[in-house]
Amino acid sequence: MDMKFIFKEIANKLMSEFKISSQMKHQGIIGDYREDALKDFLMKGRIPRKFSIGSSEIIGPNSNIHVDQIAIRRKKGYYHHRGI
Repeated sequence: MDMKFIFKEIANKLMSEFKISSQMKHQGIIGDYREDALKDFLMKGRIPRKFSIGSSEIIGPNSNIHVDQIAIRRKKGYYHHRGI
């Protein structure tokens, strides 16, 4: 198996999605399209099934940060981490 070839073709596929999105006019739509392309790529067997990809807001003691793509464990309930 030629891993160099495989990674090159994966990069080409993601670049193709980027080029398609560059033809769109609305910044929000461009961002959504690119996020979806990356999410689809990762969710097709490239990360363990115990994880999911989504958007979120990270809430810290001093500020909130919007994150376009975040990998989270698939569990029931809320996620809370102290000491950030």
